[in-house]
Amino acid sequence: MSGEEPFLRDPIASNYDEEADALYLRYRTLPVAFQEEVTPSVIVDRGPAREVVGVEVLAPRRNAADAMRWLRAHRLDVGPLRSWA
Repeated sequence: MSGEEPFLRDPIASNYDEEADALYLRYRTLPVAFQEEVTPSVIVDRGPAREVVGVEVLAPRRNAADAMRWLRAHRLDVGPLRSWA
């Protein structure tokens, strides 16, 4: 990641897809330029300037702790993911 990204207090939206067993946390309303798999269970949507737009957590019941570590390391609030931990 280039430069310091500001701390984002809470995701602006979240959605759980039961069929896919995936939790999506949206942090910005920017368009998604590309996706980056940062761990086997965490996929990050990035904007045009590489900023975090959203984070998808696969199997959040099993992977909440891993995802929370990544989010906190990147100065993002874990939001509703707390309830999955």
